[in-house]
Amino acid sequence: MIPTILPVSWAVLWLGVSAAGAPAAAATAAARAPAPTVLTLAEALSRAEKNLPEFARSAERRVKAEMLWKRAVAAFQPKLALSASLTIAPPIESAVGSLRSATGEAGSLSVTMSLFDARAFPAATAAKRTRDAEKLLADRDEAEARIVVARAYYGALAIAELVAVAHRAYESAKLHLDLAEARFGAGDAVRTDVTRARIELVKALADITRLETQDQAARELVAFLAGVDGEVALARPGEPPAPAALAPDAPLGDLEAAARAARPDLHAAAKTVEAARALKSAAWWALAPTLALSATASVTSDPSIFRPSPDYSLVLTVAWTLYDGGTRYADLEERRAALEVAEVLARSATDRVGLEVRGAARDLETARAVAASVAEEVTLARETLTLAEARFKGGLATGLEVVDASQALNDAEASRVREELNVQLLGLELLRALGDDLARLGRAAD
Repeated sequence: MIPTILPVSWAVLWLGVSAAGAPAAAATAAARAPAPTVLTLAEALSRAEKNLPEFARSAERRVKAEMLWKRAVAAFQPKLALSASLTIAPPIESAVGSLRSATGEAGSLSVTMSLFDARAFPAATAAKRTRDAEKLLADRDEAEARIVVARAYYGALAIAELVAVAHRAYESAKLHLDLAEARFGAGDAVRTDVTRARIELVKALADITRLETQDQAARELVAFLAGVDGEVALARPGEPPAPAALAPDAPLGDLEAAARAARPDLHAAAKTVEAARALKSAAWWALAPTLALSATASVTSDPSIFRPSPDYSLVLTVAWTLYDGGTRYADLEERRAALEVAEVLARSATDRVGLEVRGAARDLETARAVAASVAEEVTLARETLTLAEARFKGGLATGLEVVDASQALNDAEASRVREELNVQLLGLELLRALGDDLARLGRAAD
């Protein structure tokens, strides 16, 4: 029998027998409820991408990373400024004529462009690498969000199957109780057989109640993640679609190589190292001089000998900071330390990937073997129950043997459901370890 956390008192024992029609009443009430929305795994994932804040934050992360790169590129573009002014002031007269009239309008256009700033090139390189790393990390975050949805979906399917197991246990217990009462009435069984059959039936009812509550909560979680308002019905997609790298006989070395080639966090770590290296180079080049060119053109309605109209200027500026109190050297040390940290994190991430892949592959292989063993256990338990029922009907066995065989079958079926769920979840973990973005998870099976 499926384990239950509810104590069975004698009052519940007898009330449970009178409530034998409870599952049928619940089914009648469910028939009157609105039809649930059928939600496949692919649809759940697609809806979650529009509903969960994790995907919105990933999109924002990509936008911010792109803006970081565009700001870096802007450093190479010329700066164009347009200005206009209106002057109202007392006129200035001189012996040679007016120096300034009472009012005057003026306008100017200036263009400034950096000709040489050695820091800008490595800074732009760092911005580009940082942009790429942020986008890769956004991909990783989205994969993590998808695996949460997939776990909830497969978990809800498993609980639904446990509900079905509990209903089968209830029907079996009811038949056993009917048989025990008939044999007791005929004098071929003892009162203990009937009592044990009643206990079995009450436990089955308790299991149904508990599991149906869990089933409702699990489906509500899937509906919440998918942004569905109302009841949902799920469709089994089978074991997560596995790429060639997930073949049972695939060498671990091939799996690790596939993971290192596909994992977005590894690529992001490499990009972060490149960005840190470029920023260190920019800190070195901060010691070099800069060269800039600026051009200005102006026109005024009140020209004078001091301010002809139109007027223009062209200025070439060379600037070299000889001493700034040690700020540039401090920046250089900071960038050097940041580069060392980035390199250590990148090496650690690469080593961790191998560990994750090996562990996930071994766990999946073990889970598949256990699931196959449990499936065989279900077959044997079913055969044992059939033999026990035949012996009981023939008067060669007690009701206790039938109860024990029935409990063994129910436990084996529940274990089968849990082990199949474990295979599915470990398949997801191996997909994640291999760097699969899970974007198409469920589509092939659906």
